[in-house]
Amino acid sequence: MTTPAPTDAIEKGSTLSHSLVIVGRTQDGKKFRPSDWAERLCGVMSAFGTEKRMRYSPYVSPGEWEGDKCVFIDGVLYDISPIAYRFLANFAKDNDLMLVDGVCSLEVCNIDEKLAEVVVYPPGTPAR
Repeated sequence: MTTPAPTDAIEKGSTLSHSLVIVGRTQDGKKFRPSDWAERLCGVMSAFGTEKRMRYSPYVSPGEWEGDKCVFIDGVLYDISPIAYRFLANFAKDNDLMLVDGVCSLEVCNIDEKLAEVVVYPPGTPAR
């Protein structure tokens, strides 16, 4: 049996935001492939709705960030399902993708030092 990660002890309903944007560009500037990666990743978090059609999770959605495909992750997902949140963050880390985090501290988000090196902060965000 494994010991839970320290962030599992964070109180639910925390006022801190854990929202992230995974950008479809690698750290060395290459466009991430395949071209529908964002839809595929969001599809992992989707479910069938009452109209018997697949619907994206309200907490994870594909989009565009400065001309690149991206996945928006609502920080509420962290409170609802830390495992799903970590899965998405680890996807970005494993594929060397850029992350945009302008809201929470890296320690609270449980982002390790290696992942912290790849986080891109929006202009005007104070360094952490």
